[in-house]
Amino acid sequence: MLPLLFGVIGGVAFGTHDVIYSAMGQHPLVWLQGTGFFCLNLSLFVSLTFRSSRLYKELEIYSAEIQQKTSQLTHFIRGLEESARTISSISVSIDREAQRAAESAEKLSRGVAHIQEGASQQTRAAQDASGAVDQFAASVGKVYLDVDRQAQEIRTSVESVSMVAQAIAEVTTHTEQTAQSARELQKSAEAGRIASDELSEAIERIRHTSDVIVSIVQAVEEFAEQTNLLAMNAAIEAAHAGSSGRGFAVIANEIKKLATLSAEQVGKIRDAIQEITRRIEQGVVLNKNMVNSLDVVTLGAQKTLTSIEAIYRALSSQKIAADQLRQNLSVLSETAEGIRSEAQKEQGEGERLRSRIGELQRISESLKEDIHSITRENEEILSMIQHLATVSKEGKEAVLSMKEVLDQEV
Repeated sequence: MLPLLFGVIGGVAFGTHDVIYSAMGQHPLVWLQGTGFFCLNLSLFVSLTFRSSRLYKELEIYSAEIQQKTSQLTHFIRGLEESARTISSISVSIDREAQRAAESAEKLSRGVAHIQEGASQQTRAAQDASGAVDQFAASVGKVYLDVDRQAQEIRTSVESVSMVAQAIAEVTTHTEQTAQSARELQKSAEAGRIASDELSEAIERIRHTSDVIVSIVQAVEEFAEQTNLLAMNAAIEAAHAGSSGRGFAVIANEIKKLATLSAEQVGKIRDAIQEITRRIEQGVVLNKNMVNSLDVVTLGAQKTLTSIEAIYRALSSQKIAADQLRQNLSVLSETAEGIRSEAQKEQGEGERLRSRIGELQRISESLKEDIHSITRENEEILSMIQHLATVSKEGKEAVLSMKEVLDQEV
């Protein structure tokens, strides 16, 4: 403003000099008029030059700040993309664990079917043995005539009991394998729970990053408003400068357009961040549902493991009883030659043998009930695994949606 003031004062002084000379009837000096106009134009030029230089420096500072904020925004968006990849990896891990759990459940189903088949064979063998004992009891009065045939029936009973004992041993082995599968299922469910906790932490970090981006967007909006005000002030100054400031007015108008465009882009970024926040909330809800499902799977696996261990103990007792029964039949077979002279003893042995076979039948019925219980528990586990797979699929869809939003904004 000082160069302009000096130029105006010089121009007024030279003009006053010309007016005084004209009033005195003298011709003013031509070079004084030219010098006055020159000083006025020079002062206007210097003033506008200083003004333009200052505005240019302010524009450079603002551009540097905009570039810095843009770099920060790009960094945060990359962080969001990295978090999305992390969530997708966790979902893939959950799918893999669910597949393993489904395979374990299938193995459990096959083991249960095998156990059920063995129990049926055991029941049939017990029924055969019971029939043999009935025949033995009925033929006590004909011992002298049917000793050879009775001895053969006893040997048949021994073979049947051996088959029962072998079937019990196989059932015990499969039961132990089933228990191991149930333990693996429980471990997988616990691993899924840990993965869900990690997913919750990742979602929380994404939410915090969104808040930071919102604050950056607000700062950019404030910068845009300040730029708009600067552009308006520059336009007013250019209007005051008249035709000499026309070029500067064009620059001020472009700066104003840039500020308006920046405000519009910031609005779009804010809308995108709001959409991301909504997707994050959906991810939180889905993760909670998945955690609940994993808790149900863990509880079901624990129940299944408890039932299988109880079955294993019952089968161990049944195996001991079968071994005892086999020993008794062996003793009975060895004493078959002395049946003629000991008919009453044979009758007692037949009753005791019938009691043992009845006990074996009761154990077989108990085994069948336990097998049905395992089948129901296995069906529940399969249903839980399917639900877990569904929840994992929904989590991956949410992650894909978030990636699409980020790709569109980028």
